[in-house]
Amino acid sequence: MPNTQDVTIIYHASCLDGFCSAYVLWMKHGEDFTEYLPVHYGQPAPEAQGNQLYIVDFSYDLEVLEQYARNFDQVVVLDHHKSAVEKLITQAKEATGYDIQESGQETIIQKHKLFIKLNMEKSGARLTWEFMNCSMGSGNVEALVQYTEDRDLWNWKYPATINVDRALRATDWNFGVWAELDISELIDKGKVINEYLAHKIKGILKRTVGEDGAILTGVVTPFGFLPCLNNTHGDIISDLLHEICNLTGKPAMSWFYDGVAKKYRYSIRSTAECYIKARTVAEFYNGGGHENAAGFERELML
Repeated sequence: MPNTQDVTIIYHASCLDGFCSAYVLWMKHGEDFTEYLPVHYGQPAPEAQGNQLYIVDFSYDLEVLEQYARNFDQVVVLDHHKSAVEKLITQAKEATGYDIQESGQETIIQKHKLFIKLNMEKSGARLTWEFMNCSMGSGNVEALVQYTEDRDLWNWKYPATINVDRALRATDWNFGVWAELDISELIDKGKVINEYLAHKIKGILKRTVGEDGAILTGVVTPFGFLPCLNNTHGDIISDLLHEICNLTGKPAMSWFYDGVAKKYRYSIRSTAECYIKARTVAEFYNGGGHENAAGFERELML
């Protein structure tokens, strides 16, 4: 049976930006008559119906979104992942009846009860915050949006971003817990965690890349022999893989086995200097994401 709620919120699972996007909506809607559904790319869209549906830091093919629009009075989609953005824009242009407004990096797609806003220069949480017109009150929401966006887009504009990010990853991802977070305390806590993780990354690098830049552990792909290592520490995936990219000049991958989904989950990172982008590799394996940060999943290892 499909879930029926006044408000249903679908958000990117296992992602700080996705959770922060949902947190923004939680500050507005709370928990009464509201269902929060974390989802991964590659898994079936959850069955749901009701009054309002928000899909934040995530999206589906237009066909799926149109089905949701038949089940809800209003459907709002806010996303910034390059693969999804490009696909949705193409699908909307090929379909009929859609009003498409493009301005710079931002695209708004509308049809009846369906509203889609896409912008690759903003995080999912930022898009959600702006859509809600900053109407959920004060507190720590705006600061959390600022820091999660700075890290998610890999901008690093703010010195405290790394410490806030480290602390958030060591905090329960619970909306009530987040509502009580103090930014100054997060920064202090994150500084200690960051020192430990930096030491850990250095040790892993020694076992992954030789002193001459040679790849010590990798996998053969259609794009060449790429660095690839097992890593169950989600807190350091991006930092670790970027370091490997810098040392080898190649996109770098890590994987872990998800025993619940019974799938191998791969993360890929690349830099401007890499000869091929992370997204290109991910899309070859039916995944997607950002230009330099993407992922995919498989039932069998590469």
